[in-house]
Amino acid sequence: MNYSVKEYLLDDLFDRWLRTQFGEFVDLSEPRQIFVATWEFWQGVNFDGLCLYFHNKTYSLRFAVQALTAIGAHQTAAIVTKAVNCVFPNGIPESDDVIRSESERICFHDPLAFHIREVLEELNSEFDLDSDHVPSLMFDFVRKYPEEFVIPVDDLIRAENGE
Repeated sequence: MNYSVKEYLLDDLFDRWLRTQFGEFVDLSEPRQIFVATWEFWQGVNFDGLCLYFHNKTYSLRFAVQALTAIGAHQTAAIVTKAVNCVFPNGIPESDDVIRSESERICFHDPLAFHIREVLEELNSEFDLDSDHVPSLMFDFVRKYPEEFVIPVDDLIRAENGE
């Protein structure tokens, strides 16, 4: 994957969050929750696909559609909604353990769930097209909250110039 300057900056912000742990996800400010949930979604699905994202990112999964919508990634949010409805037709379970075990069963163990895996693969392909271009929307979102996200001025100028 070829990263743009914006993506490197967002990745750096996310890494700083992981290192410093602004706090538990539920204790984060709304802009930080939106940032963490969106970036985890974008990275998780880009690198591992929807199945592993569902299995590994249970806390941000519950917030992904809302976060993607908040940054303006409406088409991507629609893809996530389709995927969630496919894997969890009765809604996202409250328990992280149930989310993990159900997504693991569907994605890796249950031979009768092949049709769900096929749908998820099709949705992965839709996501690959990334018509919303999530990193650009994320960068614009982060710029709206300078008190929440500190980006060095030189880096901002490089990113805005498309370097």
